[in-house]
Amino acid sequence: SDFLNDKGMPAGDGDSIRLRAAATDWDDFSLLKPPGRSEEIVIRVMSSDAITAQIQNELTALRPELTQALEKQKEASSRLKEIQKAAEEGKWSDEEREKLSQVEQTQRQIRAKISDPRDGTRSKVEQLRETARANQLPRSSVTERAEAVARSLEELERQHLQEAEPAIAEAKLAADARKDSKALREPLAKAARHQAGSQEKLEAALEELEQWAGASEIRGDARTLKDQVMQSQSAGKKLAEQLPQGVPTEQLKPNE
Repeated sequence: SDFLNDKGMPAGDGDSIRLRAAATDWDDFSLLKPPGRSEEIVIRVMSSDAITAQIQNELTALRPELTQALEKQKEASSRLKEIQKAAEEGKWSDEEREKLSQVEQTQRQIRAKISDPRDGTRSKVEQLRETARANQLPRSSVTERAEAVARSLEELERQHLQEAEPAIAEAKLAADARKDSKALREPLAKAARHQAGSQEKLEAALEELEQWAGASEIRGDARTLKDQVMQSQSAGKKLAEQLPQGVPTEQLKPNE
């Protein structure tokens, strides 16, 4: 490696490399103008084990998001069942339509939470999966589960979340048009099937993460502790270099 740490050794696990590009040609037209420089970029050097531990820790941190989405899905499914029962008994009313609108809104919230291209849970899992691939991590339980969770969320979005809302919207149109009960029951049944599928995929993703949740948290804490120790060692070395040579400790000034 061309990058050496404070000890003169090649940059290794835990080291940070700071890069900044600067122009090699000068502006000889403007007086006292410094060469152009880029913003500083910090690259953290990590071993395969450290990257794997980080992926595992970040995957486990997604459990609350998935749990919340699952609870919302169960709530929406329960409300839809009540609406289906009312439709089958011919007790459709403005109150039932309002309930259907609430179910539609909840499904929209679930889809946004999972599928948002920037902050969605699926996007976060995809980034972790790509991190594993880009760093060519060896196959392990962590990489396999990252793949499994990513597949579950991909199928969740493609097979169910994208289909549930249109079915609910179709049911609302049928209700507004005062169509017969069959025209109302069919889209409601379709929406219910996709809700059940959504719940199944969310449970599958959570099951993958729950299996080693405790181990991930322990490993993540150990990694944080290691980083803190390394930072303390580096800070101590820098302080030692600043001390006057040959001066006894008891003779040092308070600011030294």
